[in-house]
Amino acid sequence: MKWHCDKRGFTLIELLVVIAIIAILAAILFPVFAQAREKAQQISCVSNLKQIILASQMYLQDYDQRFMSEWQSFDNGACTGCWPCQNGMCTGVTSPGMVGWYTGPKTNPNLYGLNWAYEMQPYIKNEQLMTCPATRDSAWNPPSNTDSNSYIYNSDVGDHNWRLGIYSPALTLSEIPQPSSLIVFWDKGDTERVVEIQGWNGNGWNCTPTSPPANPDNSYICPVCYPDWLPPHNNGRDYAFADGHAKWEPDSAMWDVSVPKKWYYFCQQ
Repeated sequence: MKWHCDKRGFTLIELLVVIAIIAILAAILFPVFAQAREKAQQISCVSNLKQIILASQMYLQDYDQRFMSEWQSFDNGACTGCWPCQNGMCTGVTSPGMVGWYTGPKTNPNLYGLNWAYEMQPYIKNEQLMTCPATRDSAWNPPSNTDSNSYIYNSDVGDHNWRLGIYSPALTLSEIPQPSSLIVFWDKGDTERVVEIQGWNGNGWNCTPTSPPANPDNSYICPVCYPDWLPPHNNGRDYAFADGHAKWEPDSAMWDVSVPKKWYYFCQQ
């Protein structure tokens, strides 16, 4: 007796149907996976900022309730009127060998002065907290293995007369009328070999809420204080506030021209 085995395979139509089903499932699931990944990165970033702001609270306890200075003089006080500076001399242009405030948490503090991130390292004790997992590498000053930072310090906290062009000590917690509303740190959207501050940008001289311009990304208003500080988390970013809490907010709700009280302590008075 002979046994006959049916070796019939899939037809072309059947294969195309299977491929189409796989493609449809992929089209449905891949965006979900991407959103889940973005959400996980956002949560991780909030956790980073939460730990950084709690580290600043510990710093406050050791320094009479005063926040970290944006930068400190060094070389026996020879560099007190400019930033960045090197060996007691102001540097108008920063080269790779003259980093000044362009430095990560631990690079050459004896040569370049102490920035706010370096001051906080004894309380953070984890340099990885300085980098948001969702950020991209900066094109102009890419991060290195030892210098990498994604977060910005509010100049209105680190230098309470910055808007007047006068270098002054950082705020004390008691000087802030509404600590739960004042931003201390936020996420700039890229990571680089730079310890950032808000600098001179922002609406730091006007406490009257106004509408943002049509294209705020090119208007040097915060949180996009510079055009490359793009939101890293679903058109928003993470913030840490003076009372110690951290949360995500969309950029549309956080323009400093619209909500100046969240950015400038003197607007809360």
